[in-house]
Amino acid sequence: MKGTRKIYCGYGRIVCSLGTDVASVYEAIESGATRLSCMPDKTPVCKIDRASALWARWPDLTFVEKMLVEVLSDMQIKTGLQLSDSNVQLILSTTKGNISLMRVDPEQTCLWHLGDMLSDRFRCARKVRVVSCACISGVAAIVLGKRMIEQHRCDHAFVVGVDEASEFVVEGFKSFKSLSSGICRPYDAGRDGLTLGEACGGLLLTSDVRLSPYGIYVGGGAITNDANHISGPSRTGDGLHFAIEAAMKEAGLVKGGLGFVNAHGTGTVYNDEMESKALALSGLSKVPCNSLKPYIGHTLGASGVVETVLDLEQMRHGRVLGVKGFETLGTPLPLNVTACHRDAELGSCLKTASGFGGTNAAIVLIHADWERKARSGTNEGRRGVRFMKEVSFDTSDLKGKSFAEWSKEEYRKSGENDLKFFKMDAPSKLACIAACRLIGDEWTGYPRQRIGIVFSTADGSIESDMRHQSVVGHALPEGASPSVFVYTLANIPAAEVAIRHKFQGEMMVFVEEEPDGFSLAYAESLIERRFCDAVLYARCDCRTEDFHAVFKLMERQL
Repeated sequence: MKGTRKIYCGYGRIVCSLGTDVASVYEAIESGATRLSCMPDKTPVCKIDRASALWARWPDLTFVEKMLVEVLSDMQIKTGLQLSDSNVQLILSTTKGNISLMRVDPEQTCLWHLGDMLSDRFRCARKVRVVSCACISGVAAIVLGKRMIEQHRCDHAFVVGVDEASEFVVEGFKSFKSLSSGICRPYDAGRDGLTLGEACGGLLLTSDVRLSPYGIYVGGGAITNDANHISGPSRTGDGLHFAIEAAMKEAGLVKGGLGFVNAHGTGTVYNDEMESKALALSGLSKVPCNSLKPYIGHTLGASGVVETVLDLEQMRHGRVLGVKGFETLGTPLPLNVTACHRDAELGSCLKTASGFGGTNAAIVLIHADWERKARSGTNEGRRGVRFMKEVSFDTSDLKGKSFAEWSKEEYRKSGENDLKFFKMDAPSKLACIAACRLIGDEWTGYPRQRIGIVFSTADGSIESDMRHQSVVGHALPEGASPSVFVYTLANIPAAEVAIRHKFQGEMMVFVEEEPDGFSLAYAESLIERRFCDAVLYARCDCRTEDFHAVFKLMERQL
């Protein structure tokens, strides 16, 4: 039943370019600090000081692993909870994880390896759940943790997000010509792009209010898809608008009572314009709005966790932090943005995120002492799930053909003729073939914003990773290819399906070596708990000549 168990925000920890604890990072932001470093090619990024004695303690670990071990060790000490306890779940959000290992051991960059490392080190009683949904990964992981506790799968969840400013990622964003020449300036008329950063953030979600120093709970959460383009946001803002509306509805929050919006705010023209339209569609243009990326950079899979922890601090201090560098609004629709910090009663906050593949996510944070100003949440009963169809493919289907030959034939059998298909990577081609076989053009039974996709994979994007790395490693004069880099994100095959079939409901991507039933059960729960009316579930692993895919279509029982 929705709304029967409050999920509180407990202890948080941040490691980023501005410091290694929440208090120092918040104080640095209040003072207007930003610490820029340069990559070898002089690209400005917000990097962590690797010379600090803090990182010398684990000589056997990569820098990403060191950040995770530091944050999780501290969280266990501060909360008194242990990951070896059966009621404590670890959720890891990341975009590229240990991608710096691509030069020496590509297989170790598969994200499930990072989850396994944490499981072994902390003797986790429960399987680590790895979420990789591009730049919304951190917010998506918080939504997942909230739902797992609500469903009594666990009582506490450590949500931890991490990414580093690697050459692999920097070169990829350079290929899109989306990087700023200095500090990003979200929403400003003079902005020139985003600034990358690196960080690790951790947040305890718990059903026990005694473990919450903030007295703040996650009132609502939602994930949606634009179904527009794999590398560009919706021009109308409808995907993010759907996420905002669903999160606000679940929280039971009246729009007039919202304290502030901490938006994604990357400083790119398309993202900022899309956000202004989405907030306008949601009736929130006049609500104080900010972005924290001018201070810490865009930390990818860590950003949703790090920024949520800083939202909790803003609510604690009763202060909406200003957007550094902001002078003149440069979005097509109004936003209530200022460069100055503003004191206010902040009983609630809307946190949003958007990313490659058309992904969007939103959560609503509410102070328990303030909830009298919010409407009561809905308390709808569960409903049944009906499995409709299933389709599967594996390497045996090649029958002596190459994957390229087989995929071309299968695609043409579906009656499709979109030339974009032939530019996709192998996992995306396989996903599109399976979805076309399963769904067909006639399947239009539900509103598109009520149809979700749950995607499970082990290999993710490893072949595209190696292609991109080959360019980065050889420093070719033409630079990296944006059409290759975008396929290095684990959520893109699911995004290609969403775009083709215009599915704008939830899109969740789990990275796991072998499915254990959790991701399928999660897909069913989206229907049971009324977040979706229908869901496409997919387990898809594909290297060019070795692949396996199982797709299932399910809908609500009438």
